Amino acid sequence: MELAALNRKPAAENELNWVTATFMALFHVGAVVALFFFTWKALFVSMFLWWVSGSLGIGMGYHRLLTHRGYRTPKWVEYCLTVCATLALEQVVGAHGVDFDREVHAS
Repeated sequence: MELAALNRKPAAENELNWVTATFMALFHVGAVVALFFFTWKALFVSMFLWWVSGSLGIGMGYHRLLTHRGYRTPKWVEYCLTVCATLALEQVVGAHGVDFDREVHAS
């Protein structure tokens, strides 16, 4: 899938991506605010979600399942792992990211 197929132009070298900049600013403001609402339960929940997004989502979902097709699962499991991967907020989107990863491993 080409970038042109997504109907958006690539950002210029010195152009600011306002969507990314806004979300990054909001996450940092949220991190400072979270210091005033600290609980041990919330810490453990966040550690668990970090593990889910990284291990299950990125590792098992994007990398092993979608890139290498290393194993087979029912469609609903594939969708669940993909949703878990989106929790990591990485820019691997759909088939474009999977194709890019396959090209990197093929070379």
